This record gives sequence, C-alpha cells and structure tokens, in this order.
Amino acid sequence: MFDCHKSAEVMLYGHNLIFMQIKQIMLRNLFIILGALLTLSACSPTLDWRTVRSDDLLYEALYPGKPSRAEKSIMFDGQN
Repeated sequence: MFDCHKSAEVMLYGHNLIFMQIKQIMLRNLFIILGALLTLSACSPTLDWRTVRSDDLLYEALYPGKPSRAEKSIMFDGQN
C-alpha cells in the first residue's frame, strides 16, 4: 500500500537536501570571491610595497606601506 504521508516526507527531505547543497555551494563561492578580492586589493599600488633585505641572513621580504618609524643604533662616545 502506498503511504502518502511517507512519500511527502521523502520529498521534503529531498528538497531540504538540495537546499543545503545549494547553500554550501553559494557559501563556498562567496568565500572564494572574498578571498580573491582581498588578494587583489593587497596588490594595490597605494600600499607602496617596499623590499627589506638582510645581507647577513640572505633573505628578502616584501612589506606593504612605508615604515612609520625607523631606528638605528649608533656609537657615540663609546656607548650605544
């Protein structure tokens, strides 16, 4: 015997499953788009990228923006 209520429950479950899958796909695409926008905005020339090199340790790093403060130790009358 065909149970009409059971069939409606199966159909409802199927629709909920499809809705959940669509929601997951949309969220994944949203995160991909946001990540791409953040990545592209970091490449903006307004950040004025600068290269910092260390001759002693042989490394090179890129940093966005100009340094707001710079310090350097100097010898003055035998003291640092």
